[in-house]
Order: sequence, then C-alpha cells, then structure tokens
Amino acid sequence: CVRGADVIVTVTFSSEPIVEAEWLKTGAHINAVGGLRGRYEADVDVYKRATIVVESLEHKEEDMKGLYAMGVEPLCELGELIKGTRKMPDNKEFSVFHSLGMGLEDIATAELIYNQYMKRNEKQLL
Repeated sequence: CVRGADVIVTVTFSSEPIVEAEWLKTGAHINAVGGLRGRYEADVDVYKRATIVVESLEHKEEDMKGLYAMGVEPLCELGELIKGTRKMPDNKEFSVFHSLGMGLEDIATAELIYNQYMKRNEKQLL
C-alpha cells in the first residue's frame, strides 16, 4: 500500500498502472523505474499532476513519446537538479523521476532522496 507514503519506488514489468493518483498524498515522490516501453506504472493522473524529471530529454525518444501522448512534458533532466541549475516548482502535487533506463542514475537518485529525507526526519527511519 502506498497511501501516505513520502516516497514510492516502482520496479516492475507491469503493462498496467499500479499506482493511482488518488492513493498519493500531496508532496509524494515516485521513482518510476520499471514498466514496459509505452506503458507506465503510475496512472495518467499522477503524471498530469506531477513535476516529471528524466535522465535525458533526448535519451530514448521512443519512451518519451508516451509522456507526450499523455499531454505531459518533463520539467528537466536529473543532472540539472543535482547540479542546482534547475529547481523543482511548488505548483504540482507530486514529483516523478521517470527512469528511462540508466541504472546508475537510479541509484544516485535514491541516495539523494534518502539523504534529504533523513535530514528532514532525523528521528524517523524509513
């Protein structure tokens, strides 16, 4: 169950969404790592209500077509957030790191999110 979770990580081969927007609390973050080409682990409402970050805006154009078909466009590349050249906006309910297949960045992202969480919630372990 993901209700009330701060961070959700999906790593599946699901051809159907397994996370619904109505289950998520405002401010939730999803690391969407799995899914099949053209299929997404979160429903369309999650993507429409989220700030979306990807590894590369040019990487795997085939995978990006599905996002554009939903009527959403990624904010920026993960590297821009890490370098501090881009900031997350406050006008979206959720954030999604939509992984397009670069495993090292998935691990770096998980560590970054974990460290930020622990700074804010020192006494509460995940």
